Amino acid sequence: MEGVLRGNARGLVLSVIVAAIGVGAALALTAGGTSSRLHPGSARAVFDAALVAQKHGRYHEAREGYLRALSLDPKMADARYQLALLTHEARADDEARHNLDELQAVAPNDPRLPGLRAALKEAPPAPAKTP
Repeated sequence: MEGVLRGNARGLVLSVIVAAIGVGAALALTAGGTSSRLHPGSARAVFDAALVAQKHGRYHEAREGYLRALSLDPKMADARYQLALLTHEARADDEARHNLDELQAVAPNDPRLPGLRAALKEAPPAPAKTP
């Protein structure tokens, strides 16, 4: 229970920071500088900021944050999953499928895989590129 409360408190604090200084600044803080002392190895903090950006409809900042979290922790299944969802919602289904494949490689038993697979199967294929 205490871990859940800490996680919720972290999300609330991050939401307040984002509201006060903006998503981009929050991502910068979680990527280094001041907050790196508070969150050593801050892949989770970067992920949290990206999740907030996604919830606020800021695609580019969310995508950048998930990619940064994955650069810090390449096996972070949560970041890979959210990146697949984000890119699918933006109709970048080739990228979403790539992230699905990467998620399957690092977490083959992830219970979110079947739902993600189903969502991507329903997506229309990307239009063929003409020369």
